[in-house]
Amino acid sequence: SVGGLLLHPSPANDRVWLELPGQVPHGSALAVFAASGALMADAPVDVTGNGMWIDVRSLAPGLYVVTLANGQGRWQGRFAVAR
Repeated sequence: SVGGLLLHPSPANDRVWLELPGQVPHGSALAVFAASGALMADAPVDVTGNGMWIDVRSLAPGLYVVTLANGQGRWQGRFAVAR
């Protein structure tokens, strides 16, 4: 299934808060894509709680898509970087 992720603030300057869709199973992966579709970052996600900060200082100003995926589904959200 595909669901939505909430990310804020948008536009972001140095980091963005990702609200997680409930309990995230071990082995979930997070990926950040530029509007062009280029993969900008990816990492496994092992967090407890309802969210996590994503450092966006290395990203150029523009629009981005975040995907969180595991064996149970895939979630996407969008955010912008502005400086």
